[in-house]
Amino acid sequence: LFTQALRSAHFLPLEQQPAVLGDAWMELGEKVRTTTLIMIRMGATQTQVALIATGSVVQSATINCGGADLDLACIHYLRQAHQLSVSAPSIVALKESYTKAQYAKSVFSTVVRGKHTSRSEITSVTLTEKEVSALYRHFFDELAMAITTTLVQEISYVKNSSTPIPIYLSGGLSLFSESAQSLSNCIREKIQVVSRPTVAAV
Repeated sequence: LFTQALRSAHFLPLEQQPAVLGDAWMELGEKVRTTTLIMIRMGATQTQVALIATGSVVQSATINCGGADLDLACIHYLRQAHQLSVSAPSIVALKESYTKAQYAKSVFSTVVRGKHTSRSEITSVTLTEKEVSALYRHFFDELAMAITTTLVQEISYVKNSSTPIPIYLSGGLSLFSESAQSLSNCIREKIQVVSRPTVAAV
């Protein structure tokens, strides 16, 4: 698997290596030197995808989609579904409370306040876990399709059940369980979320 890519690889200087390499070192330590893996980092504005071997990035690609796009998707949804115009801090608070509820395995429900789009008055709407999860799942399903296309076209990814390549997920968006689920369903491979997804390696 990846034999041709590895033979023709042009290894970048250390200062030009993408952040995904730091994530790999933080997760695997010295094992990175002897492990071939794929690291996917879902960041604030971009998603990085990289094939890593012998401690260096062999191939990498960037998708211009990240946490900021999820915020915009939430704002658009609330405007269309609930006629509610909300601020960016409200969306950030929604994401934080949702991920905290996921990790605590508690029932999620929250009230979002904003301005009604037609009446120009302050109003609120109650969002259930089912509704918010469906919104996030739709976003991550689309991102997963873009990642899968990138793996095939840019990283030369070929699924091989006899010698599977471990796939890791890092970055702030990996805190959402929907991100790994959507990616796993799309690629049809097990996705491992790194132990410290929001810690950036410098």
